[in-house]
Amino acid sequence: MSNPVISVVITTRNRRDELHRALKSCFSQTGVSYEVLVFDDASDDGTDSMVREEFPRCRLIRSHERAGLIVRRSQSFHEASGEFVLSLDDDAYFTHPETLAMVCQLFAREPKTAAWGLKYYEPAKAAKMPTLADGALIKCYIGCAHALRREVARDLGGYPDFLVHQGEERDLCIRLMDKGWEI
Repeated sequence: MSNPVISVVITTRNRRDELHRALKSCFSQTGVSYEVLVFDDASDDGTDSMVREEFPRCRLIRSHERAGLIVRRSQSFHEASGEFVLSLDDDAYFTHPETLAMVCQLFAREPKTAAWGLKYYEPAKAAKMPTLADGALIKCYIGCAHALRREVARDLGGYPDFLVHQGEERDLCIRLMDKGWEI
Protein backbone atom coordinates (compact mmCIF):
# COMPACT_ATOMS: atom_id res chain seq x y z
CA MET A 1 0.00 0.00 0.00
CA SER A 2 1.44 3.39 -0.93
CA ASN A 3 1.90 6.17 1.61
CA PRO A 4 0.45 4.57 4.73
CA VAL A 5 -0.42 7.01 7.49
CA ILE A 6 0.15 4.44 10.20
CA SER A 7 2.26 1.28 10.42
CA VAL A 8 1.19 -1.62 12.60
CA VAL A 9 4.24 -3.46 13.89
CA ILE A 10 4.16 -6.91 15.47
CA THR A 11 7.24 -8.67 16.74
CA THR A 12 6.94 -12.41 17.16
CA ARG A 13 8.74 -15.62 17.94
CA ASN A 14 7.06 -19.03 17.73
CA ARG A 15 3.50 -17.79 18.23
CA ARG A 16 2.05 -18.65 14.86
CA ASP A 17 -1.53 -19.19 16.06
CA GLU A 18 -1.64 -16.07 18.23
CA LEU A 19 -0.09 -14.03 15.41
CA HIS A 20 -2.73 -15.31 12.98
CA ARG A 21 -5.49 -13.87 15.19
CA ALA A 22 -3.62 -10.57 15.55
CA LEU A 23 -3.13 -10.27 11.79
CA LYS A 24 -6.79 -11.01 11.07
CA SER A 25 -7.69 -8.10 13.32
CA CYS A 26 -5.12 -5.87 11.62
CA PHE A 27 -6.47 -6.51 8.15
CA SER A 28 -10.02 -5.75 9.27
CA GLN A 29 -9.10 -2.11 9.98
CA THR A 30 -10.87 0.63 8.02
CA GLY A 31 -10.84 4.40 7.66
CA VAL A 32 -7.13 5.04 7.17
CA SER A 33 -4.24 4.00 4.94
CA TYR A 34 -1.99 1.57 6.82
CA GLU A 35 0.64 -1.11 6.48
CA VAL A 36 1.35 -4.15 8.63
CA LEU A 37 4.90 -5.30 9.36
CA VAL A 38 5.76 -8.54 11.14
CA PHE A 39 9.23 -8.91 12.61
CA ASP A 40 9.84 -12.64 12.96
CA ASP A 41 12.63 -13.11 15.48
CA ALA A 42 13.93 -16.50 14.28
CA SER A 43 10.73 -18.52 14.69
CA ASP A 44 10.95 -22.22 13.87
CA ASP A 45 7.22 -23.05 14.00
CA GLY A 46 6.24 -22.07 10.45
CA THR A 47 5.31 -18.50 11.34
CA ASP A 48 6.93 -17.10 8.21
CA SER A 49 5.08 -19.53 5.91
CA MET A 50 1.75 -18.74 7.55
CA VAL A 51 2.29 -15.00 7.11
CA ARG A 52 3.34 -15.33 3.45
CA GLU A 53 0.48 -17.69 2.53
CA GLU A 54 -2.41 -16.17 4.47
CA PHE A 55 -1.49 -12.48 4.68
CA PRO A 56 0.25 -11.51 1.43
CA ARG A 57 -0.31 -7.79 2.13
CA CYS A 58 1.82 -8.12 5.25
CA ARG A 59 5.45 -7.10 5.06
CA LEU A 60 7.48 -9.86 6.72
CA ILE A 61 10.95 -9.09 8.04
CA ARG A 62 12.40 -12.44 9.03
CA SER A 63 15.59 -12.84 11.02
CA HIS A 64 17.45 -16.11 11.32
CA GLU A 65 19.12 -15.10 14.57
CA ARG A 66 17.28 -14.09 17.71
CA ALA A 67 17.77 -10.50 18.81
CA GLY A 68 14.72 -10.03 21.03
CA LEU A 69 11.56 -8.00 21.17
CA ILE A 70 13.18 -4.68 21.99
CA VAL A 71 15.68 -4.78 19.15
CA ARG A 72 12.91 -5.63 16.68
CA ARG A 73 10.63 -2.87 17.97
CA SER A 74 13.42 -0.33 17.53
CA GLN A 75 14.13 -1.70 14.07
CA SER A 76 10.52 -0.93 13.18
CA PHE A 77 11.13 2.83 13.50
CA HIS A 78 13.49 2.53 10.51
CA GLU A 79 11.50 -0.01 8.47
CA ALA A 80 8.00 1.44 8.87
CA SER A 81 6.67 3.94 6.32
CA GLY A 82 3.84 5.48 8.33
CA GLU A 83 3.99 8.74 10.19
CA PHE A 84 2.86 6.77 13.24
CA VAL A 85 3.87 3.32 14.46
CA LEU A 86 1.42 1.23 16.43
CA SER A 87 3.10 -1.67 18.20
CA LEU A 88 0.83 -4.61 18.91
CA ASP A 89 1.91 -7.70 20.82
CA ASP A 90 1.61 -10.92 18.83
CA ASP A 91 -0.88 -12.34 21.33
CA ALA A 92 -3.08 -9.22 21.23
CA TYR A 93 -5.66 -8.12 18.68
CA PHE A 94 -7.89 -5.19 17.76
CA THR A 95 -11.50 -5.34 18.91
CA HIS A 96 -12.73 -2.38 16.87
CA PRO A 97 -12.30 -1.97 13.08
CA GLU A 98 -11.53 1.75 13.32
CA THR A 99 -8.82 1.60 15.99
CA LEU A 100 -6.09 2.77 13.60
CA ALA A 101 -8.23 5.62 12.28
CA MET A 102 -9.02 6.71 15.84
CA VAL A 103 -5.33 6.66 16.80
CA CYS A 104 -4.48 8.87 13.81
CA GLN A 105 -7.25 11.29 14.84
CA LEU A 106 -5.83 11.44 18.35
CA PHE A 107 -2.37 12.34 17.05
CA ALA A 108 -3.87 15.02 14.80
CA ARG A 109 -5.88 16.46 17.68
CA GLU A 110 -2.94 16.46 20.12
CA PRO A 111 0.23 17.67 18.32
CA LYS A 112 2.29 17.73 21.55
CA THR A 113 1.61 14.04 22.20
CA ALA A 114 4.34 11.66 21.06
CA ALA A 115 2.87 8.42 22.40
CA TRP A 116 -0.54 6.94 23.12
CA GLY A 117 -1.13 3.97 25.34
CA LEU A 118 -4.10 2.03 24.04
CA LYS A 119 -6.67 0.54 26.36
CA TYR A 120 -6.45 -3.20 26.52
CA TYR A 121 -7.96 -6.03 28.47
CA GLU A 122 -6.07 -8.92 30.05
CA PRO A 123 -8.52 -11.41 31.54
CA ALA A 124 -5.99 -12.74 34.06
CA LYS A 125 -5.11 -9.26 35.31
CA ALA A 126 -8.35 -7.31 34.79
CA ALA A 127 -8.83 -6.54 38.48
CA LYS A 128 -5.36 -4.98 38.73
CA MET A 129 -5.55 -2.66 35.72
CA PRO A 130 -6.09 1.05 36.46
CA THR A 131 -9.02 2.81 34.85
CA LEU A 132 -8.05 6.06 33.18
CA ALA A 133 -10.15 8.59 31.34
CA ASP A 134 -9.65 8.75 27.59
CA GLY A 135 -6.97 11.33 26.82
CA ALA A 136 -5.53 11.37 30.36
CA LEU A 137 -1.86 12.27 30.54
CA ILE A 138 0.25 9.39 31.76
CA LYS A 139 3.94 8.95 32.52
CA CYS A 140 4.37 5.59 30.83
CA TYR A 141 2.43 3.26 28.58
CA ILE A 142 2.31 -0.54 28.51
CA GLY A 143 4.02 -2.12 25.50
CA CYS A 144 1.13 -4.47 24.66
CA ALA A 145 -0.56 -1.85 22.49
CA HIS A 146 0.84 1.61 22.01
CA ALA A 147 1.40 4.14 19.25
CA LEU A 148 4.28 6.56 18.68
CA ARG A 149 5.23 9.31 16.30
CA ARG A 150 7.78 7.38 14.25
CA GLU A 151 10.23 10.24 13.61
CA VAL A 152 10.30 11.24 17.28
CA ALA A 153 10.95 7.68 18.46
CA ARG A 154 13.60 7.17 15.78
CA ASP A 155 15.33 10.47 16.57
CA LEU A 156 15.55 9.43 20.24
CA GLY A 157 17.18 6.14 19.25
CA GLY A 158 14.17 3.92 19.93
CA TYR A 159 14.28 1.47 22.78
CA PRO A 160 17.56 0.59 24.49
CA ASP A 161 18.33 -3.01 23.55
CA PHE A 162 20.28 -3.68 26.74
CA LEU A 163 17.00 -3.77 28.70
CA VAL A 164 15.95 -6.94 26.81
CA HIS A 165 12.29 -7.15 27.92
CA GLN A 166 11.66 -4.91 30.93
CA GLY A 167 11.67 -1.15 31.37
CA GLU A 168 12.01 -0.16 27.72
CA GLU A 169 8.71 1.72 27.64
CA ARG A 170 9.51 3.65 30.81
CA ASP A 171 12.96 4.56 29.47
CA LEU A 172 11.58 5.91 26.19
CA CYS A 173 8.78 7.77 28.01
CA ILE A 174 11.31 9.52 30.25
CA ARG A 175 13.30 10.60 27.22
CA LEU A 176 10.14 11.78 25.46
CA MET A 177 9.06 13.88 28.46
CA ASP A 178 12.59 15.29 28.78
CA LYS A 179 12.14 16.65 25.24
CA GLY A 180 8.78 18.22 26.14
CA TRP A 181 6.48 15.58 24.62
CA GLU A 182 3.31 14.35 26.25
CA ILE A 183 2.21 10.75 26.67
